[in-house]
Amino acid sequence: MSFSLTRLPRMAATVLLGLAAAGAGLAQAQEYRLKELEISAPHARASRPGVPNSSAYFAVTNHGQQADRLVSASSPVAERTELHDMKIENDVMRMFQVEGIELPAGQSLTLGQGNKLHVMLMQLKQPLQAGETISLTLQFEKAGAIDIQVPVKEHKMGGHEHHGHGHGDGHAEHGKSQQGHSGHEGHGKAH
Repeated sequence: MSFSLTRLPRMAATVLLGLAAAGAGLAQAQEYRLKELEISAPHARASRPGVPNSSAYFAVTNHGQQADRLVSASSPVAERTELHDMKIENDVMRMFQVEGIELPAGQSLTLGQGNKLHVMLMQLKQPLQAGETISLTLQFEKAGAIDIQVPVKEHKMGGHEHHGHGHGDGHAEHGKSQQGHSGHEGHGKAH
């Protein structure tokens, strides 16, 4: 096979563009490994004007033979960070803090997809803007701690699990009190 010198730069440009596109896809597919745990697809919601809170989501796969448990999270962008779940009580979606999130051996769990689990970023030190990246530390009972980088994405109206329940995204009332959930209607601590 012979190549003309005029076609060679065009082919090289095509190859470089293809590699750049593939690299861009890899940059978005963030995965982290901590012992037997694999954390992937992290993202946080851009904060809304006047709402001092946001939430973060990710997938966790436990490749191990033993169950583990996500026991806490922290981030320098928030005064408090809590693990939350949501459920319907008397036709109203209620959010509550959980002590941990179980990760059975050999299974995967995606926070926010098909369930209401999420990491609540409370009392943000500054608004989260789409396009930026925040740091989030996840603490697991057995595997230990890992720092992950979490891209902030624009909030999509109606396309998220927290919508359609008659009171916005469910996060607006967080942060009004320094006393935690006990002072909020609809918020309780699950044990």
